[in-house]
Amino acid sequence: MAAPAYQNKRAPIAQEDAAAIKAPTLLTGGENTPTSFPQILDALEGLLPGTRRVTTGSASHMMNVDGPERLNAA
Repeated sequence: MAAPAYQNKRAPIAQEDAAAIKAPTLLTGGENTPTSFPQILDALEGLLPGTRRVTTGSASHMMNVDGPERLNAA
């Protein structure tokens, strides 16, 4: 049985709302994730002050499954 497709039902975050986040932020991504996710991280990285970004090598969008040790180390 195939896993159900993910359906995001939340409204997208506005640039102004993202830019208002002042807390230190860790952005994580997988090296082999679909193209749209790194593009989102690129945009957030440009909007959020105090951002740190980590890319988990040899991992897809499911970094917590593909590389949990590397993700947890970040």
